[in-house]
Amino acid sequence: MSQRKGTEGMEFLGPLNWILGPIMFVAGQIADQADEALMDEKPIINELTRIGADLDAGRMEESEFMELEAELLERLEWIEAQKAAMMAERNG
Repeated sequence: MSQRKGTEGMEFLGPLNWILGPIMFVAGQIADQADEALMDEKPIINELTRIGADLDAGRMEESEFMELEAELLERLEWIEAQKAAMMAERNG
């Protein structure tokens, strides 16, 4: 999702690029995977479903449900805002 630059701008390091290049590449890949996991809505939707079932089954108080639901919905809104910002950035 993100557009990491890797070793760009590190030309001055010369031979160290042979070592740093692959490390920077792997670090960028890990960061990209973390970004994707952070932006994944599915776990949040699954958690909303679970807490709804817990409420319906009487395993959760309504006040606790409302608090958790508000937090989860806030996270979904944040993800939607981030995705919208990324699309706007890509479209110039």
